Amino acid sequence: MKRDFPPDKAVYRSLIRRLCRKGLVDQAQKAFDQMQGLGLVGDSLIYATLAYAYLTEGKPFAASDTLDDMAKKQLYITPQIYNCLSASYADEKETFNMLWVRAIERGLITRSVYKLLHQARLESTNPGVETGEYASV
Repeated sequence: MKRDFPPDKAVYRSLIRRLCRKGLVDQAQKAFDQMQGLGLVGDSLIYATLAYAYLTEGKPFAASDTLDDMAKKQLYITPQIYNCLSASYADEKETFNMLWVRAIERGLITRSVYKLLHQARLESTNPGVETGEYASV
């Protein structure tokens, strides 16, 4: 017996994130468009992942459009999403920082995420804080 169950948002989210991670942002966008065509609404993680992928691919205008859509839909980056993205893209700090600058400009981060960003910045400029050592002057 064959059953046809359409994929849900979680399946699309996973697919979009995987495609973006592999640098296939155009295919990820097609999957996102297909998802929306089925009446499934994108969430903050999907939008932030797409925006990040566009920045990685050197498409800042597409990233800005994605973040603008996110703002129109009043979707925000929460601490959970921040932590998820940080874990996924920790090795790509420059692009990651571009995403946060654009997100801050559009008011897409919560106050608690802003505190996390500030804390991460302090830790990266003071490497001895975690180990109890002092940075050389």
